[in-house]
Amino acid sequence: MAMDEIMEAALAMGPAEGLSHFAEAIDKEWIEQALQATGTASCRRRKLPAERVVWLVLGMAMFADCSIGDVVDHLDLVVPGVKSLAPSSVPKARYRLGPAPIEWLFRRTAQEWSDPGGLDGWRGLSLFAVDGTCMRVQDSDENFEHFGKPGGRGGSNDAGYPQLRMACLMNLGTRLLVDACFGPYSHSEHKLAEDLWNHVSDNSITILDRGFVNYTTFAGLIQSGNNRHFMVRMRRDMTCTEIEELPDGSILADLQPSRALRRANPACPWPSEAA
Repeated sequence: MAMDEIMEAALAMGPAEGLSHFAEAIDKEWIEQALQATGTASCRRRKLPAERVVWLVLGMAMFADCSIGDVVDHLDLVVPGVKSLAPSSVPKARYRLGPAPIEWLFRRTAQEWSDPGGLDGWRGLSLFAVDGTCMRVQDSDENFEHFGKPGGRGGSNDAGYPQLRMACLMNLGTRLLVDACFGPYSHSEHKLAEDLWNHVSDNSITILDRGFVNYTTFAGLIQSGNNRHFMVRMRRDMTCTEIEELPDGSILADLQPSRALRRANPACPWPSEAA
């Protein structure tokens, strides 16, 4: 069963059975490796040990309409012999765990699931897509200081919640994320996407959102690998040389950076023939 089918089935089954079904796709050793690699494994016996906190975080993400207490109860996460947990113990356990093991597990599962083999793609090319979005985060002073807020009627930083900006890379064959980078709301999607290009396979074609129309973005994607291609809706103000109009109305075009752009971005791998 494909991972997207597993996710849909898991969500339909409810917290306990659903996460159990989802867990079939996760090697139990990955949980231990995530804790060991990030130095967060439980060193002493706890009512809610680190490996079970990982499952708690996964359960909270999959079943956001349930309370944290319900997720703990439904998934039976406490160790045998413990009848209940103090309400304060769950936030403390999550704080001890921190984000590092979850990030490690995300990247390990993304690596395993995003390239399962047997997906022919399009004319021998793997298919990817890149897009950006914004997400609200908890309204805390720390998050406001780090991520900032969008503007509102009262001016800049007037929104109700801090927001992060995120750029995501998706494998279109599996419909699963390969990687995601996020930062403060003031950061541009173009800058965040720079960290995604190393995860794009060679011999691939990547569909870019219109917001990524930027020569340095194109150069970073194409020239950091072999036989990489992209498709994007061009802006009207982009200057390019039309090479060929295709039967579906799309256009093959030649883009060359200006001297001013090359001077402003000396680290970008410009083509040697660029003007």
